[in-house]
Amino acid sequence: MKKGVLLVVHGSRFPKWRQVIHRLVKDLHIEYPIEIGFLDGFGEEGITEALLGLKKNGVTQALVIPLFVCSGSGHIEEIRFSLGFGEGRTISYFQEITLYWREPLNDHPLIREVLKERIQDLSINPEKEVLMLVAHGSQSGEKQDVWEAMVARMASSFKKEFGFKGATYATIRPNNLKKRALAVSRNHSLLILPLFICEGYYTKKFIPQELDGVLYRYDRRPYLPHSNGVRWVEEMVENWV
Repeated sequence: MKKGVLLVVHGSRFPKWRQVIHRLVKDLHIEYPIEIGFLDGFGEEGITEALLGLKKNGVTQALVIPLFVCSGSGHIEEIRFSLGFGEGRTISYFQEITLYWREPLNDHPLIREVLKERIQDLSINPEKEVLMLVAHGSQSGEKQDVWEAMVARMASSFKKEFGFKGATYATIRPNNLKKRALAVSRNHSLLILPLFICEGYYTKKFIPQELDGVLYRYDRRPYLPHSNGVRWVEEMVENWV
């Protein structure tokens, strides 16, 4: 029996996206072989190719770690289906490899630490500021409920911890970002914090363009690169029984 790890990520047209993920894997201190499967991968970087790479390495048991912001992501269901995980199942099979499922980042304490660092850099006078977390969201009502529950927990916690005048959230799908930002910015100092894995289209272009004409302060830094991303993957592997 030989164990291995499959790290599943979305990917992006931005070259830096892949560079950040490859750097994360390089920085890992784990005892098992690991392969990266990009959801938008092609050639040697797809999920199937990653699993075949593990198989060639003699792996018979693999931990599947989806490096996604939220369990409400529509891609999670897609990934689980492609890997043979039925509803509610945490074990599946790929040829001769037994696969074990882990949940995405969600509001894990290590991710909350990353966001708290961003908030500390962004906030000046919290009692007069309203924090707005911006997440991708989902057009599916059920999945959107998962997204909103997660960001609502985060917003409520950060409000109490930092003493903000208020804390709220917005999503890109469905897109309520500008409407909510305008409502807040009329009477309060608005802080915008994005919840995304790596820098890309949404953090660099969409959010600033959508908020054109709105008065706000913005820290566009995503979750990665950050040492807590490495620590999170290592923790998932360490907790693998």
